[in-house]
Amino acid sequence: MSEIARTQFDHVRMVTATSNRKVKRAHKPGGTAMLTMQDTVAHSKDPTRDRMGRWVSTRHSSGNGSNVTVIGACQDCQSRPAGHATAATQHINQLLEEAAACGMDHHIDPRECFIRDLTAFIQQRHQTGDRVVLGGDFNKVMLDNSGIHQLASVRGLTDVF
Repeated sequence: MSEIARTQFDHVRMVTATSNRKVKRAHKPGGTAMLTMQDTVAHSKDPTRDRMGRWVSTRHSSGNGSNVTVIGACQDCQSRPAGHATAATQHINQLLEEAAACGMDHHIDPRECFIRDLTAFIQQRHQTGDRVVLGGDFNKVMLDNSGIHQLASVRGLTDVF
């Protein structure tokens, strides 16, 4: 992807993320990517990848000592396996392995884990003084009882829609 982007733009920085699951075919569901291009590349730094491929981010310096972290995210469509190679199944399997490694033996909902982990990441960025822009496919309407609405409320984010 970076090679293709470089044929179109003079300056490119790409960050991609995916789960640690292996697949036996060319298509692997899930994953995220962010492309920074042209003049903004000079102001970008500190790309991050979520351990399960649920989001990526790039930090941009504003020139006055402050930073803006831009996050691109994708939340699973469902909380239970819907097929053996879906993104949700990959995340559930990885969460089960992580839980087992910590001595826990209970099911962790991947959508709840997404909100918990993303909230913690945004909190960490806020603690460093960054402003945060979050965009993505949350596979959920942002109603008062949704996890993404709770995340936005707790972290002081505004829904631009």
